[in-house]
Amino acid sequence: MKKAVVVLPTYNESENIEDMLVLVLAQQKKLKDWELFALVSDSHSPDGTGDLVRRLVNQNSHIELLL
Repeated sequence: MKKAVVVLPTYNESENIEDMLVLVLAQQKKLKDWELFALVSDSHSPDGTGDLVRRLVNQNSHIELLL
């Protein structure tokens, strides 16, 4: 199976990152023979975006965080 990674650069996105990840990963059902992942690259957001994504990483193996 092929793999695809969607990179999401973030800064102060705590209000919408969870919804964005849900929308991105929902595209998996449209992709035959592909496994979809999301890589969030956070620039040390002061609003806690990284902490929120860290929690989501523990819930979904298709999400990764780069700080």
